[in-house]
Amino acid sequence: MTYRWAEYPGNSQNKLSIEYLVKLKELYDIGKKNKKQKVSAERAHQILIDTILVDKWADQLDVTVPKIKAFFSMNPAKQKGTIEQLSIEPEALTEAVRELVEDERNAEALSLVDLEMELHK
Repeated sequence: MTYRWAEYPGNSQNKLSIEYLVKLKELYDIGKKNKKQKVSAERAHQILIDTILVDKWADQLDVTVPKIKAFFSMNPAKQKGTIEQLSIEPEALTEAVRELVEDERNAEALSLVDLEMELHK
């Protein structure tokens, strides 16, 4: 059995995308500024389905009310941090790691050359 249908929401591999989190943050901020316009998790779920998720059936299954409630229960700094974590492009991260490894190789090669020069003196 490769798909676990009964698992805790926090253990799900299907995380919310940055597009949905940004929209949720906007809805949260509306309620934060004006308590009369506060948006519940159920209403936010319906807004996402009616706007962003209209044709995205698979994503409609991933965006659940418990995940929205969990996001709304975070403090604003934690919400911002979660969004920023997702904003790092995988390609950019891979390139940064590749550059770091290359720099370490060059530094090691230079140190070996310096060591060899010292031994031949």
